[in-house]
Amino acid sequence: GANIQRLREKVPEVRIDVPSIDDAKDSTPLRFNGKKNDVEKARKVLEEHIAQLSNSMENSVEQTISIDPKWHSRFFANKRKLLTDLQQQYGEMMIKIPDRTSNSDQVLLRGPKETLEQVRKRLE
Repeated sequence: GANIQRLREKVPEVRIDVPSIDDAKDSTPLRFNGKKNDVEKARKVLEEHIAQLSNSMENSVEQTISIDPKWHSRFFANKRKLLTDLQQQYGEMMIKIPDRTSNSDQVLLRGPKETLEQVRKRLE
């Protein structure tokens, strides 16, 4: 979501429609609406960002940390404010919280090593 928001800020003259995400599919098509030149600009910005993300994912590491499940609801409070703030601050970071029914305390972090350490410290 934060990445799409940044794209919308870079090309405000283009409307970007994001359909609901279907976990069963490998990809989700985006729809750009606007003038042809503006849409091409948005497409180039998006392709550059995808290339950067691909590169960062190749250089990323994974780590799990233990956070008591009683605190997991804090991730979703105030319209996911904590997750949104972390995503905006650290951008290339992925945080995966276990399903509420699993009672697992393992939170998965994935991203560049230096960013991962900062997020881990903040969550702990």
